[in-house]
Amino acid sequence: MKKILLMLTTLFLLVACQSDEGKKAPTGQIKADGKKYELKYLNYEWIEDNLVIRQPNSETIYESLKADQAIPVKKGDELLLQIEQNPDSVTVITYNETEKQETSTISDNKIIIPPEKDNYFYEIIAEWENGSKVSYGFSVEYTD
Repeated sequence: MKKILLMLTTLFLLVACQSDEGKKAPTGQIKADGKKYELKYLNYEWIEDNLVIRQPNSETIYESLKADQAIPVKKGDELLLQIEQNPDSVTVITYNETEKQETSTISDNKIIIPPEKDNYFYEIIAEWENGSKVSYGFSVEYTD
């Protein structure tokens, strides 16, 4: 009986002490004009092995990105999106300073800057077959 209790206690400690250290949602980058910019996590639910890591966020995209440096762009610039671990689908939501503008699905990892001069905010929603979902954000600012 003591052996069984000792084995159960050891098993419990091993399971309870497993750490999610080193495990996180994939990072993303935008490449613009030859420079790379890290995407900011807005929120995510990342599933890896038997571990689910969540980072909820109740802020609007504007609140989440207001303190971040905007990426300088010109009319018609092409941004290259790079996300680790190759998501199965990627949706891009474009906002201007007051409202949601457009939702689109991309397959070639390219985002074209709208021709209208404005400050834009982007939400990138990446989804994987295992149910993981990560929302990233970044903003751009025209620099003529």
